[in-house]
Amino acid sequence: GSAASLERYLTLARRSVREATALRLDEIPIETFDALTRFAVFWMRLYGRTVVPKGEARFLAQVDNLRLEDVRGGLLAESGSGFRLLLDPPASISPDSAEFDVARALAGAFTAGGTDAASNVLAKWDRPVDDEHLWAVIGELVAQLPPSDGTAKALTALQRNASVVQNLAKGVAIARAEAGPEYRPTLFDVIEGA
Repeated sequence: GSAASLERYLTLARRSVREATALRLDEIPIETFDALTRFAVFWMRLYGRTVVPKGEARFLAQVDNLRLEDVRGGLLAESGSGFRLLLDPPASISPDSAEFDVARALAGAFTAGGTDAASNVLAKWDRPVDDEHLWAVIGELVAQLPPSDGTAKALTALQRNASVVQNLAKGVAIARAEAGPEYRPTLFDVIEGA
């Protein structure tokens, strides 16, 4: 019964366009990814690493029910002419981190320390090491970035070494669990260690 704002209609229109394109990553519908990852992947598809006007960035964030403050600084770099998507590794990774952030962190860790460093990041995320959403985001970034890009090179190498990184991450996660105060060895652990 009340007049809706123009901003609401623009958000609905942009969301409808994205749904009409049936955007998928490795056959996984974009709607199944977290909001920050949906935002970042759609941004990469539309704009790559170019600078986007602030109004356009605001509308793109609103499609995923995000505020510009949610993505400013951590995901978008701001300049006088607009915003640019960051591919630099985030400050930290936790079990609540978005798939896009984990992919960026893995690229940075792999560049800095190879498979061991990447496996530590993956273990910090505390989700299955073969999470199909994460590996789909990595594949998407490799496809969208130029082959000469440093992040693309790191993620391509990470894809080639995925099984090694995944196995190392499993080992790191097990070692952390065993070192934790709540760990209690069972009879089976004693027999296997003997």
